[in-house]
Amino acid sequence: MRAARLTVSQGVTKAGHIARWWPALVLLSAYAAVALVLSPAYDWPVIDSWAFAWSVRELLEKGRLYIVDWGAMSQLAHLGWGVLAVWLAGFSFAALNASTFVLSLVAVLASYTLLRELGLDQGLSLLGAGVLLANPAFVLLSYSYMTDVPFLVLHHNNY
Repeated sequence: MRAARLTVSQGVTKAGHIARWWPALVLLSAYAAVALVLSPAYDWPVIDSWAFAWSVRELLEKGRLYIVDWGAMSQLAHLGWGVLAVWLAGFSFAALNASTFVLSLVAVLASYTLLRELGLDQGLSLLGAGVLLANPAFVLLSYSYMTDVPFLVLHHNNY
C-alpha cells in the first residue's frame, strides 16, 4: 500500500510536463524561426561592435588588455564573454556575433521568468517575452557584439 502511494504521488504525467514547459517551447520555436530567417553566421561588425571586437583580438593575439576609446565603458565581463567565444571558435565577427545571439535567447527566457516571478500568469509572461523577441532594436542588437544584450541578461538575472 505504501509503495503504491509513493508511485502515484511521485508520478509525473507527460501532460504535466507539457503544461509546465509550453511557454519555453513557444519562445524557443519563435527564436529558432528568427534564427532561420536571419542567420547569425555573418562575419562583419554591426554598429560599434568593431570597437569591442578589437579589444578581444588584442587580448588573444598580443596578450594585453587594450580598450579602444570608442567603447571605453567598463566592459570586462563583455570582453571575457568574447574571449570565451573566440577561444572556442577562433577570432571572427561571426563568433562574436553568435555569442551575443546565444545571450539574446537567455534574455528572452529570463524575461519570461522575471515576469512570472512578478506574479503575471503564463500567457501575459509569454506575451511580454514575445514582445522583447519581436522588438526590432532587440533583434538588431542580438546580431551584434555589443554590450546591450549581455547587460540585459545580467539585469534580469539580478532579480
